[in-house]
Amino acid sequence: MLYSRYSSKVGLQLGEWNLGKWGPYVNVFAMVYTLWMIVFLPFPSALPVTGTNMNYAGPVLVFVLTVATALWFLRARKHWQGPNITIIDFVLAHS
Repeated sequence: MLYSRYSSKVGLQLGEWNLGKWGPYVNVFAMVYTLWMIVFLPFPSALPVTGTNMNYAGPVLVFVLTVATALWFLRARKHWQGPNITIIDFVLAHS
C-alpha cells in the first residue's frame, strides 16, 4: 500500500472507506508490528525447552513459506493465469 501510494505519479485512488492522512502511519505500524511478531512469536515460553512446551510457530511458519515458495517456482510462476476476473467483477458489483 505504501509503495503504491508513493510510487505512482497519478496517486493512489482510495476507496470510500480509508484512514485519510493516518493511512500511511497505520500501514507503517502494521508492517513494524508484523515483523516484530514474526521475530519474537516463535520464542519458547519456558526454559528448558522440551517437546511438550516448545512453541512450534517458527518451524510451522518456515515450513509453510518453504512449500509456498517451492510451489510458486515449480509450477505457479508459469501456469497461473491471475485472479478470476468474473468473480472480482461480481464482488465489486454486489458490494
